[in-house]
Amino acid sequence: ASTRSTKCGDSSSPRFLRDEWRAIASTIGARFDLVYVHADAQMIRNRVRFNRENPTRPDVIDAVTNTHTAHCEPPAIDEPHHTTERTNSHNAAEVSALVSRIPVVR
Repeated sequence: ASTRSTKCGDSSSPRFLRDEWRAIASTIGARFDLVYVHADAQMIRNRVRFNRENPTRPDVIDAVTNTHTAHCEPPAIDEPHHTTERTNSHNAAEVSALVSRIPVVR
């Protein structure tokens, strides 16, 4: 069995992107875990604005943010995933804690 794994944090992607990520992981023999970060459109806009004022990562232009939030497809019942509710737009500890609990297959 492969010792490689992939953890993907997702908040607003369409299904076809997640299918591609799964295919890439499969191609390299890696396990794929999807972490769905449930955040409404206003929360996402707040995070973008906060990051512009206090940059810690590259900016996401408004057109991309608007397109992603308009076309978000939460994971379907046939997609194994872990879900977390985004309650604090500026603290990643909740998501980090969830990701750290996902077991790595060895």
